[in-house]
Amino acid sequence: QVDIVVLMEHLDSSCEDNFAVDIIESSNSDILQDETTNKIGEKRVLEDNSMLIPKKLKLSVKLEFLKERIEQLVSDINMKRKRDSEMLEEFRKNLEQQTNIAVSRMEGSVYGVYDNTNRTIEEKLQEFMMVMARIEKQEAELEEFKRVLGLLYRSSVMAPEV
Repeated sequence: QVDIVVLMEHLDSSCEDNFAVDIIESSNSDILQDETTNKIGEKRVLEDNSMLIPKKLKLSVKLEFLKERIEQLVSDINMKRKRDSEMLEEFRKNLEQQTNIAVSRMEGSVYGVYDNTNRTIEEKLQEFMMVMARIEKQEAELEEFKRVLGLLYRSSVMAPEV
């Protein structure tokens, strides 16, 4: 929120800016006009007619008019800032929504990759288990063969020679 006192202090301290505002009397009418003077000394009339003040008004009325005008400007600034805040909040919500959608899609893709990888791992694990079962069977057959061979050897060594 803009504070009028701060704005008035700013106006008092802004005399060193590029433009200085002079209120001059118009020779053709009873209205004072705002003019600005740039650093080169060129004068130009402001197009904002809201600052036009009747010349015959007393100083207190002119000050009151200026005060009301400043209050209106401050009100306008505050309203625009509020609108900006609302726009930023709406942007934030839209961005969050779009981010959530993108994250959901990414999660779906990642979980799809996980499913494919799990299937592949499961297939390889099943093949491994089958190979291990064959190895166990062949080891058992080898043990049986060794046992039979040992019996055969003992029976041939212990058998009488004929």
